[in-house]
Amino acid sequence: MYQKPTAPQTIGDVLDDSFRLYRATLRLWLLPSVVMAVVSGAFSVYMLMQLGPVMARPTDLQYLTRFRTFGTGYFLIMA
Repeated sequence: MYQKPTAPQTIGDVLDDSFRLYRATLRLWLLPSVVMAVVSGAFSVYMLMQLGPVMARPTDLQYLTRFRTFGTGYFLIMA
């Protein structure tokens, strides 16, 4: 496992430590990041499908209502 260095290191040692840390933590963050990417992608596809008919002849009220809904959704996904 990674240990904080007690003395200055060469660039090779720094890179070795960074790769070691990356390999040690890969399993911890890979699944949550893939799940969030799928959720975000699905939400983007849904948003584009919903905005298609509205953008053909948008009225200000329709656009703002949908933008507020999608903006809230994106905020919740990214938070």
